[in-house]
Amino acid sequence: MSAHLRWMVVRNCSSFPIKRNKQTYSTEPNNLKARNSFRYNGLIHRKTVGVEPAADGKGVVVVMKRRSGQRKPATSYV
Repeated sequence: MSAHLRWMVVRNCSSFPIKRNKQTYSTEPNNLKARNSFRYNGLIHRKTVGVEPAADGKGVVVVMKRRSGQRKPATSYV
């Protein structure tokens, strides 16, 4: 399924969009700008990059989505 078709499905029907001050934001993982747009969406693209806090509380961890685990969401992130 193409990314554009997935965007048409999740654009207004996912649990991540938040509307504040006449703008729509998104809280999904791997959305670095927190905007609800095709370009920054972390759910629909095959290759994404995200930033999360480290487990020990010091610094951050860069998280990337792997293509090999597309059908297994638990193993799709490195």
